[in-house]
Amino acid sequence: MKKEGKKNIDNSSKFTKLQPPKIKILGVGGGGSSIVEEISKIIKRERPPFLSKIEFLAANVDLQAINSLKRNLKTIYFGEEVTFGLGCGMNINLGKEAALKSKEKFEKEFKKTDFCILISSLGGGTGSGASPVIAQILHQLKIPTLGIFTLPFKFEGTKRLEIAKNSLKAVAPFLNGYAVIPNQKVFSIVKPQTSLQGSLSLINKFLAEIIRSLLETIYLPGFINIDFADIKSILNQKGEKVYLATATVRGKNKKEKVVKEIFKNPLFSHKELIFEKIILNVMPSNDVSMKELEEICEEIYKRNPNAKIIFGISKNLSQHNILKILLLAVLKKPSVSKPIKRKIKKEKAKKTEIKKEKSKENQEKRKKISRKKPRKKGITRRNALDIHQLLKETEEELIEEEKKWEVPAFLRKKSS
Repeated sequence: MKKEGKKNIDNSSKFTKLQPPKIKILGVGGGGSSIVEEISKIIKRERPPFLSKIEFLAANVDLQAINSLKRNLKTIYFGEEVTFGLGCGMNINLGKEAALKSKEKFEKEFKKTDFCILISSLGGGTGSGASPVIAQILHQLKIPTLGIFTLPFKFEGTKRLEIAKNSLKAVAPFLNGYAVIPNQKVFSIVKPQTSLQGSLSLINKFLAEIIRSLLETIYLPGFINIDFADIKSILNQKGEKVYLATATVRGKNKKEKVVKEIFKNPLFSHKELIFEKIILNVMPSNDVSMKELEEICEEIYKRNPNAKIIFGISKNLSQHNILKILLLAVLKKPSVSKPIKRKIKKEKAKKTEIKKEKSKENQEKRKKISRKKPRKKGITRRNALDIHQLLKETEEELIEEEKKWEVPAFLRKKSS
């Protein structure tokens, strides 16, 4: 009996032990790998308590680019039998083929992963070609995946931008959510004399701050806790466009500062921010009052009254006088009912116009015919009975005429 009781205790301890999710942050291609490398440096520098639960990876076909990366992240060299260690240039078919040839390598790497953040700079051959294939592999492994993509600068040309947009269409259906940052937007926040490397580094720091806040929300305990299950409940569909933003404020007028940073982020290109689902996590500072917290939340709620909102308050690892907020939101899809109705109305109007034109044409034709063959005066229209009677009388007259011509001429003269 004692043995059975001990066995039951052991089983219950297994069920009560919570396992934090294993998260992997993957950069695909040269641009994506560089972004993840810088993000890993920023996050590892701060040594958060959940650091052992996350892994940073860079995947590329370019062997030289792989070797140039620092050793603070794991590298996945793939497609060697396709590109022979060289890059793909702007050939997306090479990137796609390279990822397909290395499918087993990716399946093995991500087999025990709970959540993946896939980052890529679209427009080149590797990032644009391989990202949709890798996303599909993660989808087949049933791993929830959030995609973060940058689009090329205008000066890189329309062809590269076209490749990026086509790749985005191909990768989106396999992702639970994706965010897009056009590189061109960085010019609105940097000084004209800032170097290209400095501008890209600013975008990387911005992404690092968002990802760090997201990881803190998932891993750190809170007064009102948001866990990994909440993240999955928000990102429970495929191909949804998401909005990611953080606000870090201090001092007075916290509400105004938070709203400005959250809703007016210059790196995103959304015209209207109408959200369907929201995760709002607050990491309060020591000096924030309950009234200020209420005002901040109320401001976010009133902008999206119909949205599903998951609210949390977690510990703040930053300085004590800094208030931090994370917003992860799924953008509401535009309504398609109105354009369809308008299209139907347009088609109906077009059909009626065609009918009117045809009827006008027919009327004109009739007029022309009537002009060519005018009706004789004194002749009235006959009905069917009149026509039948006329035919009968005509037939009788013809018969009488024929009878006359059957009598010989000398007899006809005598009779006359």
